[in-house]
Amino acid sequence: LLNFHDVTERIKTEAALKESEANYRQLYENAPVGIYRVNFKTGKFIHVNDVFLGYLGYSRDEITSISPFDILADHSKKTFLERLSKIQKGEKVSDTVDYEIIDKEGKRHFVHLLNKTVYDEKGHIIASDVVAYEVTDLIRMENALKKSEADFRSMLGNVPGMVYRCANDKNWTMKFISDGAFLLTGFY
Repeated sequence: LLNFHDVTERIKTEAALKESEANYRQLYENAPVGIYRVNFKTGKFIHVNDVFLGYLGYSRDEITSISPFDILADHSKKTFLERLSKIQKGEKVSDTVDYEIIDKEGKRHFVHLLNKTVYDEKGHIIASDVVAYEVTDLIRMENALKKSEADFRSMLGNVPGMVYRCANDKNWTMKFISDGAFLLTGFY
């Protein structure tokens, strides 16, 4: 008695699947951004790529024993809990959010997250896949610019007179006028 089946297609499919998984793993591990998955039921990290580990300074074993909540600064924890409450109520939240995180050594970093929720076959949330961009330098530059602008405005506010900048057009369109303009002209 002999029984045989042509398994050519199955072997081709398995080979294609292995190649696809290898490509995915290559992309996941070598992406220039942090990528991780969080188990929604336990709240713990499941998978984390090396870039995200680099942001935090934790080993792979250490990171899987903590939750994203554990690395958030206090004001970011508040934002996180507000978002989580909305999700649990079935409300829509943005796929992107900015958080301040604290690494293993206590240094603070800012990250911009892109979150995609993973559902089971019954429509229940089981995980979140997250892409994390560190934006610490950008946030620090923005804060420095805001401080510089505030200092400039404060300095101009103390000038006993009017400081202005106008366009070189037929109406001399005003681009900036200090608060001293009101004292001199009565107009804003």
